[in-house]
Amino acid sequence: MPQIGTVDQIAGAIAKLKAVPFTRRAQAVTWQVWNDMNIDDPACLQRMWFRIADGKLHMNIHMRSNDAFKAAFMNMFAFTELQRDMAAELGVEPGEYMHIADSFHIYGSYFNEFEGFLKTVASRPEDQRVYTTDFAREFFIDGCNTLLGETDMPADKQAIVARRLAALKAEG
Repeated sequence: MPQIGTVDQIAGAIAKLKAVPFTRRAQAVTWQVWNDMNIDDPACLQRMWFRIADGKLHMNIHMRSNDAFKAAFMNMFAFTELQRDMAAELGVEPGEYMHIADSFHIYGSYFNEFEGFLKTVASRPEDQRVYTTDFAREFFIDGCNTLLGETDMPADKQAIVARRLAALKAEG
């Protein structure tokens, strides 16, 4: 098992993109072969890949496994928030977001709940089947407040969440 300490792969990707915007090497990985081959629940997120093209930061996410009903929406929101933050630091606009899940699934324990959700969505007019950031803003504010209530969150991460909470409130 490598003993290299903490590596901020996002900062590394940003540095690579600042140096060479069209690099193919701006990525972050979570897979730890020395650990993940032998555990029951390795990280669902496997890899993030970034590239600047046409003045926009494009991001590909590769998931090993993704709960389509209970997790995907918030996962995608968190990843696009990261993309937005990185784009701002790089001085470009957010670009395309690609979400790849090798196993995009619904657990049987809430299949009936999901069927009800689909019926509700199907009964809506097409223009009401899309969720915007404005629609979800209060959910995100609640999520930030929940995160800020975590007593073991490092102070630097609390500061990031607090800044995002303030921005969400100001946007609303």
